Amino acid sequence: SNSQFSYNKRTGYIITLQIDDYFGYGEASPLPFFSIESSKIILWKFEELRISLIPGEHYDKEELLDLFHLFTKDSPSLNFGLDIALYDILSKKEGSPLSKYLNNNALDVVNFSSIYLGDSTFINSNVVKIKLGFKNVNSDIRFFKKVVKKLSKNTLFRIDLNQSYDVDDAINLMSQLNKYNIEYIEEPIKNPTLAKFNQIK
Repeated sequence: SNSQFSYNKRTGYIITLQIDDYFGYGEASPLPFFSIESSKIILWKFEELRISLIPGEHYDKEELLDLFHLFTKDSPSLNFGLDIALYDILSKKEGSPLSKYLNNNALDVVNFSSIYLGDSTFINSNVVKIKLGFKNVNSDIRFFKKVVKKLSKNTLFRIDLNQSYDVDDAINLMSQLNKYNIEYIEEPIKNPTLAKFNQIK
């Protein structure tokens, strides 16, 4: 479930990439009414890319990432799956977990979180995810502060904004909640771009 739809079934593809004796795997699973591409587009783009690669040719990491981007610029789910499959191979070649390959500071353990649904009986962890972005930034801030009062002072929060804010509202929310124990804020802005993330960073 997200802020707009509930899904009982989802289809997608597992992408297998082979380089030498190493196999890497990635997932391309567009979400209907949310993703910009369909499963058919993923198949077409994948086939175009597959035909363009020359068997036995040497491609370095940057060339492959550039090719993936070139062929999948209108299909972010496929771009993600191809990139992850490549990084999976590269991490295996280095004998490193994928998370550590991508970020040396990656945690060894990530705790699952409870989701706050307005009833404290759902809380079975000191890590709690709260979905916001249903009304406006001021009502979200009031709601968050109300929830904080009901939970332990040791609670670590994860906030999901469901791409509901513009940059100014995201900055406003972050500045007003910066004293709280927030691990991360997920999908803070509408139509995200690197430039927008640089603004809120």
